[in-house]
Amino acid sequence: MVCDRYVASSLVLQGLDGVPADFLWTLVAAADRPDLTVILTGDAARSRERAARRGIYSRFQRGGVEAGAAEVMAYQAAAATLQAAGYAVLVQEVGVQTGEEVAAVLAASVLARLDGTRTTPS
Repeated sequence: MVCDRYVASSLVLQGLDGVPADFLWTLVAAADRPDLTVILTGDAARSRERAARRGIYSRFQRGGVEAGAAEVMAYQAAAATLQAAGYAVLVQEVGVQTGEEVAAVLAASVLARLDGTRTTPS
């Protein structure tokens, strides 16, 4: 299944708003479980620069580097929590990679998962 980052982003963004984690888990319990959750992380300062270049469109992007660092830490914690709950999670540190390089890593991971789940005809 392909879906957006609903569960991870709910845990992080609403968690940053102070919503209790147990309440968030109650809400996301009804969400379809993705075959793979992908979380991209990177340097908070670099992420803020990229957001500024493309245009700030989210209240979460309006915070400074400290807010970005808190978000990165929250996504790392969410990844661990999701893995502990049995979700397949790929955390990709984007560093200085280009969008194309990140896309290639993600595509390879998805294709590897597909190859591992395909059955051969008997």
